[in-house]
Amino acid sequence: MAIIARGGGGGGGGAGGQTRGAGGDAGEVLTNLPPRTGPICGRRDAMQSIVDSFGRAQTERRPGRVEVVAPTGCGGTAVAVELARRAGGRFPGGAWLLRADIGLDLAWAEIAAIRGEERTSNLRETAQRARERLGTDPRALLVVDGLDADADLAPALPPEGESSADVFVVSNRRTERFDEVVEIGPVPEHAPRRIAHAVLRVREGDEMDPPQVRVKDGLALTASLAARAAVAYHPQGAPLSIADTSEAVMRLVPLVGQVPVALELLLLCGVAHPTLIGVDALYGAVAHLRRSRDLEIAAEEVSAGVLHLVRLGLLALDEESRVSMHPLVQEVVRSMAQTADDLVMARSALGEGLMAEAEEALGDDGVDVRRASLHQLRHVRDTSEGEALDKLATVVKSIESALGL
Repeated sequence: MAIIARGGGGGGGGAGGQTRGAGGDAGEVLTNLPPRTGPICGRRDAMQSIVDSFGRAQTERRPGRVEVVAPTGCGGTAVAVELARRAGGRFPGGAWLLRADIGLDLAWAEIAAIRGEERTSNLRETAQRARERLGTDPRALLVVDGLDADADLAPALPPEGESSADVFVVSNRRTERFDEVVEIGPVPEHAPRRIAHAVLRVREGDEMDPPQVRVKDGLALTASLAARAAVAYHPQGAPLSIADTSEAVMRLVPLVGQVPVALELLLLCGVAHPTLIGVDALYGAVAHLRRSRDLEIAAEEVSAGVLHLVRLGLLALDEESRVSMHPLVQEVVRSMAQTADDLVMARSALGEGLMAEAEEALGDDGVDVRRASLHQLRHVRDTSEGEALDKLATVVKSIESALGL
């Protein structure tokens, strides 16, 4: 189920864009960066600091590797990915995002799948080939996100060499393992006003005055959500002063209900692993919930609900068929559940959707790792119990066996 069209350019366009760099084969995909769905405001100095860090490394003939440090929710990933979008076209090997929080072997295999290895029968070998390729191919740009600060860094980086990829490593605390470190600070209180103004300018031109909205917690995530709330209520709404992410999400909840299935999708995404949530699996999960009430749901309704949540900033597009939900938003969404049974029901339904997709991903020639969503299955398995746990454990074992694990 595709919810956006493929597109892209310059190594940093739409996710999965069919782009070429020097030395790339015709039609080869050279980026998996997510599409840009919102403005980046007030980060020019941080981006210039990263560029300067690469300049120093190049002058001193060191690998171009910079650690981007930002507290959770302050926008470290957004800054690194935005810079990769802008600079990616200058890298003949493309611009890539390694989502380390799903597991390094899976993350590298995801990149291999996008580059043409659609099926794999040995996860570790596939991951190793993908990693080595970014050490020997025409020079690429790599963003490593979600890596535990205490984890071994070597498996997350391509081998060093003359053509090794330049790398941004995003972390929420400084690791002292890099010569070049750029720290991303909190956003100012007026940041959401600038974001809202950028959104309105695209939608209505420069004549509309931006809404008056401020945030108090310094998180870029809160600023983005507050800006979307301010735009939605503008100009009828009074000036907004939003204390934290929870308050920003609650401002958006009445808007979520404008698309009925979006409320179900919100809860399902709230209990998923935050990264790379398959839209097809979400459809299967909603269909399972509806069948329990003798109701039906169309795939188009689910796509519309997903896009509605993306427009509100509650979901982020990863690519044409998968989304993510920030862990801080997930915490708020789970706290909104009326009872613990609601969360159990959501996990059970999501598990059904994931298992149906996993069965389709298995084949005699290997596993479609993107569709199998092994990290999602493991996450739901680890947070489930009873009969649901037993079924999930069986499916996880079958996929792991097919991947040589």
